[in-house]
Order: sequence, then structure tokens, then C-alpha cells
Amino acid sequence: KASATFDKIFKLGLASGCHIGFGAYLAITVGGACPGLASTNPGLQKIILGSFGLPFGLIMTLVTGGELFTGNTALGFAAYKE
Repeated sequence: KASATFDKIFKLGLASGCHIGFGAYLAITVGGACPGLASTNPGLQKIILGSFGLPFGLIMTLVTGGELFTGNTALGFAAYKE
């Protein structure tokens, strides 16, 4: 990570942002598309909404080898503390 170029880190970060955004879109599409379930059992609808969003986006980021801002920030802070 430390020896990667700015262009590479930026492109991987942009791709990861797209993955997280796609996961959020999937959560709204799947979890929000069940109004009957939301009226009868709103807790289950919220579980379905949450189980498709961020986990799916993070798995896509992990599989493709993307870079997230939080990981890069943590690496910089760890280097600073060392």
C-alpha cells in the first residue's frame, strides 16, 4: 500500500466507492421493494434491508482488491504513531 502510486490508489478507491454505492442501491431495491412485509413485520423488513447493503458492497470491494479511505487512514495513523 505504501509504495503504490496515487493514481492506482485513487482508481481503486473510486471503484470501491462504486461498489459500496451499488450495495446501497441493492439494499434499497430489495429491502424497500416489500411494502407488504413492511406493514406486517417491519423488523424483518429492516433486517432484509440491512443484510443486502453494506455487506454486499464490502464483499465486492474485498474480492476486487479495492481500497477504502478508512483503511488508508488507519495505515497513515499507524505509521504516524510508530
